[in-house]
Amino acid sequence: MAMVKLTCEVCGVEFFRKPYEVKRNAKLGRANLHNRKCHAIWMNRSEAKLAQTREMLAERNSNQYREDNPHWKGGVSKKLKPLPTQDDALEEGSDGC
Repeated sequence: MAMVKLTCEVCGVEFFRKPYEVKRNAKLGRANLHNRKCHAIWMNRSEAKLAQTREMLAERNSNQYREDNPHWKGGVSKKLKPLPTQDDALEEGSDGC
């Protein structure tokens, strides 16, 4: 089987792949990379990976505050101030700040 000559998109090294691998990568939207190290570099700086990470963190953190957190015991610690009530918010807004 004839091999296709490619250039790594990360480091620029020339390498050979079988035609079916090149076709499969193109169909799946993958980059042509010559080793796992270059693949890791490519994944870490790709926009798709950044978007996926941001979405995962936003979803994970959205329900981890106070009552929504399964480990929250209802108390107030030195680090955590109590939630302001509606009356507190009105009092703060009355001094014109």
